[in-house]
Amino acid sequence: MQKATNELIEANEQLKNMDKTKDEFLYTVTHELRTPITSIRAMSEIVHDNTDMPEEQRQHFLAGVIRETERLSHLITQVLNLEKYESGRQKLNITSVQLNTLIKDAIQSVNPLANEKHIVIQTKIPNTVFLVQCDADLIMQVFNNLLSNAIKFSPENESVTVSVYSNYDEIQIWVQDKGRGIEKGLSELIFDKFFQANNQTLRKPEGSGLGLAICKKIIDLHEGNIWVESEINKGAKFVFTLPLNR
Repeated sequence: MQKATNELIEANEQLKNMDKTKDEFLYTVTHELRTPITSIRAMSEIVHDNTDMPEEQRQHFLAGVIRETERLSHLITQVLNLEKYESGRQKLNITSVQLNTLIKDAIQSVNPLANEKHIVIQTKIPNTVFLVQCDADLIMQVFNNLLSNAIKFSPENESVTVSVYSNYDEIQIWVQDKGRGIEKGLSELIFDKFFQANNQTLRKPEGSGLGLAICKKIIDLHEGNIWVESEINKGAKFVFTLPLNR
């Protein structure tokens, strides 16, 4: 009888925790979606209420609506991907990948964003051809997210650096920027998808969104690690590792 009672109590606690997790996730998602929705509404109302607006200005606001709509779509995709990774439905497609080529492709994909701010993406990669066992599409997603963030938070006319180092059992990749940096107290919290919900008095650096939580989940799936080293006004260095012997 006591065993059955304990099992019921345990099951009830699990249900409570599941409800709390769901509420925290919904809070985080609504927080992330609110900004682009607010921007879209504001710009649409300006165009609607000013019928005599010059065409150049109208195009400016309409371009803003398109940009924020794309951002909204991206956020929704991130939410769906994060749920897929955490539910265990995401199966890794492990192949032997040339890391050098993957980095080159990732840099090429974000170069238009870098060019807008006149930012140069530098690389410090040994001539050795690094072969890693990984899911190329998912690791490309990690690179795109970290590089996009580095560009976003870097001042104009600066540089972002991608470096690769090999230890005896792992590859270590650094993505460094020269932006404002991240407060030390937030170095671990920024990878938490519930950070905004659990810390009402603190805020993630603007724009970090759910992308870092997704990066962490992808690296966890690969049995690697990811972290950030940063100081205010000294930029940020995001580091992740991939095992050499899977």
